[in-house]
Amino acid sequence: MIDAFCVHTRIMQWILKGWAAVLLIVPLAPSEEGRADQSAPVLVYYAPETNLEQVDLRILGAARRSVDFAGYDPSNYAVIHALSRLAQGGVRVRLYRDGEQLANTLRRAPPTHPLYRLVGEANVSVQLREARAAMHLKAYLVDGRVLRTGSANFSASGLKRQDNDLVVIRDAAAVVGFAAAFERLWARPDNREWRPSL
Repeated sequence: MIDAFCVHTRIMQWILKGWAAVLLIVPLAPSEEGRADQSAPVLVYYAPETNLEQVDLRILGAARRSVDFAGYDPSNYAVIHALSRLAQGGVRVRLYRDGEQLANTLRRAPPTHPLYRLVGEANVSVQLREARAAMHLKAYLVDGRVLRTGSANFSASGLKRQDNDLVVIRDAAAVVGFAAAFERLWARPDNREWRPSL
C-alpha cells in the first residue's frame, strides 16, 4: 500500500520544482529585448519590466532623414534631447502635439526646459492641435520605415513606471497608413505653429 504522506510529498516536490523553473524563467523576460530579432515586422515591449525609454532612444538613434512624431506628452528629457541631436545632425523633425497638454507642461517648466531648445533647432517644426478633443497619440515614424506606437506616453513615468506597451512596426502597409494619417493631422486647419519667444 502506498503511503499517502509519501504521495503528497512527491506531488509537492513536483509542484515546487515547476514553480522554481517558472521563477527562473520569468525574470529573464525583460532582457528579451536584447535578444529579439530587431528586423521582425512587429515587436512589443512592456513597461515597467522593460525600460521603454531605452527602446525609444535606440529607435530614434537610427534616424537618418526624418522623424514624424505625434505625442500627447513628450516631456521625457532623454527623448527630447535625442530629437534635438537628430535635428542638429540634419534630420527633419516634425512634432505634432496637444496644445492644452503643452500649456500644462510649460506652466511649471523653467525657461531652461529642453523643449525650448528643441523647438529652436533649424530642422524642427512643431504644430499644436488646438481643438477641444485631445491629440492623444504616442507614435512616431522614423525615415518612413519604422513606426513606434503603443500606450506609453513620452514621459518618465509612462516609459519607466506605468503599465504600458510600446509597439515597433516595420510592416509597409502600417507605415504607409500612419504616414497618411500624420499628414492629415499636420494639415488640420485648427492647428497652430509653436515658436516660443524665449
